[in-house]
Amino acid sequence: MIDDHRALPDPVEVARVEQAQPVPAPGGMQRPVPRTYPCRKAATLAGRAINRYRCVSSCAIAALEAAKIGMTKVLIAEDDPLTLSGIEMLLENSNFQVVASVRTGTAALEKLATARPEMLILDNGMPERSGLDVLRTIRSRGDDRPVVLLTGSINDQTSKEALQLAVNGLVIKTTAPRDLLVCLETVVQGRRWIDQEVMQRAMDMAMAPDAVRDPMDGLSSRERAVAALVQRGLRNKEIASELGLTEGTVKVHLHKIFDKLDVRSRTELILFVQERES
Repeated sequence: MIDDHRALPDPVEVARVEQAQPVPAPGGMQRPVPRTYPCRKAATLAGRAINRYRCVSSCAIAALEAAKIGMTKVLIAEDDPLTLSGIEMLLENSNFQVVASVRTGTAALEKLATARPEMLILDNGMPERSGLDVLRTIRSRGDDRPVVLLTGSINDQTSKEALQLAVNGLVIKTTAPRDLLVCLETVVQGRRWIDQEVMQRAMDMAMAPDAVRDPMDGLSSRERAVAALVQRGLRNKEIASELGLTEGTVKVHLHKIFDKLDVRSRTELILFVQERES
């Protein structure tokens, strides 16, 4: 803090600290002699104050950067601007640093390389690509960084798949103001945090004696990602680019998917997935 409350002199006044004063000189000549005025003292005080301000500012910046070292870098993908703003405000005074905020699943995937987040918060209700779809894609790439799904509502099949894809956190939007930070702190410690009601339903479904086995359970995470991209209408070349595979590998995965789900074409696969999610 600057403790000198006097107004700093204008730079022009500081520059005019000397004036010529004629004094006698040998030979009848006169020469100018510098004369110091009060503004020189003001300039000196101003310089000292500025140096103190710069020192304090540098210390404050250094302290801020040091504090950020222990923070977890987070990417948020949420299509609703009000919800996105609310999450950012919730994390402002926490141990989490928002390094990127996007509104689509596609943008979230594109930001991974540049923003380098250590954790992702994904809205599962985004158009174009849902949070679950992004989770499928990054898991199929071998990316195991923590992912927290934020959703307004979730059906049993979706929650089951999210758990199979090793989602690290699942928070219902209506309880997010209370639960989101608790979830993030739990995940940072290497544990899972799943909404209690969602977890209970998943357990009940798994333990039901007459539970029908879901054919999708037989698919690997990469096969699930391929099936989801087929449902979106992507061709093999586009799927290969999306998942970092070759077209030949995509074809191999498709043949395995067809065999496991007992479908014979891409159209039947799309209808099968749509019927399951309805």
